Formats: sequence, C-alpha cells, structure tokens
Amino acid sequence: VLPIAPFAVRPPARLLPQTSVQIQRKLEHVVLDDDSRFILDRDCVVGRDPHHCDAARNGLRPIRIDVRANGMSRAHLEIRCIFGQVYIIDRQSRNGVAIRPAGQTEWTRIAPWKPTVWQPGMSVRIGSRILRLEAPRQRPAVRIEPAVPITVRMPKPALPPSCASTVRIKRTNGFPVTA
Repeated sequence: VLPIAPFAVRPPARLLPQTSVQIQRKLEHVVLDDDSRFILDRDCVVGRDPHHCDAARNGLRPIRIDVRANGMSRAHLEIRCIFGQVYIIDRQSRNGVAIRPAGQTEWTRIAPWKPTVWQPGMSVRIGSRILRLEAPRQRPAVRIEPAVPITVRMPKPALPPSCASTVRIKRTNGFPVTA
C-alpha cells in the first residue's frame, strides 16, 4: 500500500497565478542515474522539455532531463514539498511513473494526478531514467561535554631577599626619590 497525500491534485483546467513562499529548511537533493543532481528548493515540474508547460508558467521550476531513449513526456511529473514532506505527481504521462522503495526490487506504478509520498532513498522511474531522493545533509553533531572544574594548587613562591627589604621613598622638590 502506497502512502497517499492528504490533499488532491487535479489536472490544470486554466492558468491561475500562484505565489511561492520560501521557507528556510534543510533541502533534499534529487540524484539521477548518471549522478547528476538538483536541489529541491521549490516545487518542480520534470520532463524532457518542461519549460513551456502550464506548471512552469504557473511558477514551478522546470527541470529538463536528457532522454536516453523514448518514454519521457515533455512534462512528466511534478515534485511538490508540502509541510516538510516531498510528493511526486504523475502528470498523466504516456508511460507513467513508477516508484521503488529503498531496498526493494519491484517497481509500482502510481496513479496519475494522485500525490504520492517520496521518501529519502526511494527511486522513481520516468521513461528510461531513474531519480532518487536524497535526505538533507546533516551537519556533524558537536558533543558538548560538561565542564569539569580543575583545581591547580601551586606553592607560593618565596620572596627573594632583595624584595623582602623595606624601601623608603622621600620626596625632594615634589619628585619621589628612592633612598
């Protein structure tokens, strides 16, 4: 059973202006089968030539993927980030979109226009290309150890004989003179 998004997506009926909101968060990467990659910094439309599709005109970032063989639509799928979760949406492409969870060997085709959760490590096949979602890079954790107080005791230095003697200062014409 594939996880389904808690919202619905319909094919675009008409062009509506959309507003993008930039949110500071750790960003996922999409890694392709040739090890090229792109950052998911906003919603995307992916295909062999997505620049002139309705989704790109409505503000989704077009991601063009080189096609090694036939099988990829001009605008094949959308990638959406909603409430920190990544979703993929088959744009009713001719050859569909298939997913494979990490560690699995079987591909499952997703239904067109039904958002499906894309977990890190999961592979997506569009045409002859495979994309994998890579989790945000974690900064190495810095361990903060509690401070342990250290007491250092040193013997008091003995005063040299010259310092132990008394020095008298007398004033002459307002200037101190050492006697």
